Amino acid sequence: MSGNRSNPWLADHVIFFSYRWLAWGITALLLLLWGRLPEFAPLLAVTGLCNSLATVFAQRYVRVAQRNPLVLCADIVYAVLVLAFGGGWESPLILYAYGSLVLPGLIFGWRGRIMSSLNFMTIYPAALWAAGTSPSDFASENGWLSLLRLMLGPLVFACVFPGLVELARWAAALRRGGRSRMPPA
Repeated sequence: MSGNRSNPWLADHVIFFSYRWLAWGITALLLLLWGRLPEFAPLLAVTGLCNSLATVFAQRYVRVAQRNPLVLCADIVYAVLVLAFGGGWESPLILYAYGSLVLPGLIFGWRGRIMSSLNFMTIYPAALWAAGTSPSDFASENGWLSLLRLMLGPLVFACVFPGLVELARWAAALRRGGRSRMPPA
C-alpha cells in the first residue's frame, strides 16, 4: 500500500478511487438538481463503469504508475474525453475530470502535480479544438478571464488537492505520535 501505512484511508489508491466516486456522485446530484440528468445519463453510466474498474484495480494501477509514469497520461486522455463528450469547456463533469490530476501529485509530488496539469492543459484544448470548439471562440464569447480560469484550474487543483492530502497524512501521523515535521509536499 502506497501513501500512508498508518492510516489505510489515506493510501494513494484509496484517495484515487474515493475522489473519483465523490466527484462522480456530486456531479450526478447536481445534474439531478438542475434537471439535466437524462441528458448526461449515458456518460454517467460509462464513467460509473470506469470508476468500478478503477476501484477494483486501483492498487495495481498505482504500482504500475509508480514504475511507468506514462500510464498516467492515459488517465488524463480519458478525463479529456469525458470533458469533450460532456459539453466541452463548460462541462459539468470538470470536477470528475480533475480526478486524473490526483494520483500524479500523490505519487510524484510537485513534479507530478506540475507535469500532469501541464499535460491536461495541453491535451484538453487540443481535443476540444479537434472536436470543433476552439479556444478563441470560447474567449470571444465568454472573455479571456473565463479562458484563463479554465486553463489555470487544472494547475491550481493539481497543486492544492494532493497538498491537502499530505497535510491530512501529516496530521494523522502527528495524532499517532509520529513525526512532528511538516510534510515535504
